[in-house]
Amino acid sequence: MNHGEKTNASLRFRFHARCSKIFIPAWDEAFTQTLREKGLGISRRAPHWIIARLAFARSLQMPQFPDEELRKPVRRERAFEIHMEQLTGENNPAMEDLTDDFRLLLSLYHNVDLFADRARFIELLQRHIQRGMTEIRASWREGNDFHDYLYQEMFFERSSVGEAAAPADLPARLRRALGEIGVGAEVEKVDAGPRLTRFTLRLSAAGDLDRLRRDLDKIPFELGIDRPATLSTVADECRVALDVPRPEREWMPVEGAGIPDWLRDRTEALSVCPGVDVLGEPVIFDLAEAPHLFVAGTTGSGKSVSVHALLLSLLASGRNVRLALIRPQGGRVRRLRWLQTAVGR
Repeated sequence: MNHGEKTNASLRFRFHARCSKIFIPAWDEAFTQTLREKGLGISRRAPHWIIARLAFARSLQMPQFPDEELRKPVRRERAFEIHMEQLTGENNPAMEDLTDDFRLLLSLYHNVDLFADRARFIELLQRHIQRGMTEIRASWREGNDFHDYLYQEMFFERSSVGEAAAPADLPARLRRALGEIGVGAEVEKVDAGPRLTRFTLRLSAAGDLDRLRRDLDKIPFELGIDRPATLSTVADECRVALDVPRPEREWMPVEGAGIPDWLRDRTEALSVCPGVDVLGEPVIFDLAEAPHLFVAGTTGSGKSVSVHALLLSLLASGRNVRLALIRPQGGRVRRLRWLQTAVGR
């Protein structure tokens, strides 16, 4: 091999190495330490790839593709990096090489051949690990048993896929569940929202409402789900609405493309739609009557998506609006510079 060939080989190796790292953002560093010490009960010096693999597995359980914004963090946002030799065992004689397994999982998930596109493979791996980390951080609380969390979130629901009742069977299963707690009821109506199913029930007797409230926590167990159901009265004590959450794999996406149609022919000064309610119906209000709007929520609960929906509402209104977007940390706002209506873009 001559000098030129050696130089090209060296450059290819260094490029390959740069493209073979997964970066963990600085805001996840403290959480990974807490998760290792208080969740898994291992030393904070334990390898980071243990947490990264759990995050990857959690993300693969979610039905929607990870947001494109979950890209590689810029240099100043990075806390630490994980090499593929650590994460998948690639070219690591001390570990089993699972790189092809990771590629296959992502290829099936995204319906694309990632065996021929390494850069795309690394990019999607980065996005899934970041999303999974965010999901675990939002749903697990320090002090709770993390191993029980793993069982409930990553194994319990997954193992019950084949046992899940078809939608047509749910009313019958619900009636049996109600009968187990001594409640007689007729299912009058079934409404499916993006993440839950609402059953409108007519109770047989007034005393059934007290029994249902008292033993409400038993309903999810009888239906084979691990999230609590909620109850509300519809008109009187004989008609109630029972909201039963569905497993995450059965969630239905809410497309933002519907916002322009939802706002068409509205008469408010500044009609906006931040999202939909639990049944998938658009929520619309007049922003002119709420010039100061505070959007709050836990990590991963959809604050950014809600704000994006508000921006889309304003842009789709056809009115001459000017947007002043301020974010001290920069980040996502920088990606909105293409907006012709943005001040100081």
